Amino acid sequence: MSDRQRGNVALEAILIFPTLLTIVFIAQDFFLVSRARADLERSVATLSTILASQDNLTAPGLKRLATEVLQGSNGRYDLVVGQVWRNGQVAWGLPLEPANGLCANPLKKDASYPGSLPDQDPKDDTKQVGLFVVQGCQGSGALGLSQLVLGSGVLKTVSVNRMRNPDLQLDAELRQRAGLPPPDKTAN
Repeated sequence: MSDRQRGNVALEAILIFPTLLTIVFIAQDFFLVSRARADLERSVATLSTILASQDNLTAPGLKRLATEVLQGSNGRYDLVVGQVWRNGQVAWGLPLEPANGLCANPLKKDASYPGSLPDQDPKDDTKQVGLFVVQGCQGSGALGLSQLVLGSGVLKTVSVNRMRNPDLQLDAELRQRAGLPPPDKTAN
């Protein structure tokens, strides 16, 4: 091989190597995003399913459940949980700690839920069918990703489940955090 050919091979290698390296990093980012999205969707769906089947919730119980379901995320997420009536009216909603401000809270009390709901009927004011909504967000910085793959920098997923009991009882701490009045003691 002549000196000129070796020079051409060296130049081609110098030009191709950064391109190949960039492709490898982008593929790695896609893999990490796909895995993180699947983990977040699984965790949010599991949490929503479990919470929708409860008759009452306590602050310590909810915190422990969220910690167990999101095990391994090291607080690099935001969760918002709440109840929405079939007509789309939000009964209550509360962000769970740690609240990093990754996503806007779609569950503002007495507002209309901005997302789509299964079985939604805007005319149903009976409050007999409750839907439990869990929104989870995770920042890409927590995943160690470049911004090449994830434009907004935030993974977001929502899970909605029909509640077994639409009259879910919250303890005093959760009621206060959700902006609900204390329970009526005379109703017992």
